[in-house]
Amino acid sequence: MAFVVEDGTGLTTSNAYCTVAFFKTYHDDRGNSTASYSDSQIQRAIVKATDYIDNRFRTELDGYRQNVDQALEFPRFSLYYRDGRVAMGIPPEVQKAACEYGYRALSTDLAPDPTYDDTNAPIVEREEAVGPIKERFVFATGGATAAFRKYPLADRLLREFTIGGRELRRV
Repeated sequence: MAFVVEDGTGLTTSNAYCTVAFFKTYHDDRGNSTASYSDSQIQRAIVKATDYIDNRFRTELDGYRQNVDQALEFPRFSLYYRDGRVAMGIPPEVQKAACEYGYRALSTDLAPDPTYDDTNAPIVEREEAVGPIKERFVFATGGATAAFRKYPLADRLLREFTIGGRELRRV
C-alpha cells in the first residue's frame, strides 16, 4: 500500500496524519534524532501511529467523520477546541500526536498483544526467581487488560478532541 497523507478533505485512500518532513522537523525541534531512520521506515512508523490513534480513540472522539467513506477518523465535523474554535482538517495536535506515537513505533509495538497464562487469564505482572525457587503472577481482574498502552504526551495532545477531555462541549 502507498503512503498517503490525509489532506483534510477526507480521502478514501489515506493512511497517515502527517508527512515525513513534518515528522522529521517535529523531532529535530525537540532534539530527537531521526537521522538513523530511512524515509520508508518513518513512513511505516507514521502509518502505525495513525492506526493507533484511530483504533484507540475512535469511540471517544467528539464530532463526526466528515465523509462516510473516508479512510481515517479525521477530518471531523462538529469538532471544537476548548475555547470554542472550530478544529478544521487535520488539527496540528493530531499531527503532533502522530509524530509522538510514530517515534515510539520506530522501536516498539504501540499496542502489543497481552501475555496470557495456560488458563487464558491475562498476566499483568510476573516475577520469577531462581533460588530459592519463587514465582509470582498477578492476573488482571475481570479477565481483561487495558487494550492500549498509555503514552502521556501524545495522549494529552488528543485529549482536546475526546469526549470528557474538555469542560466545554458544543452541540
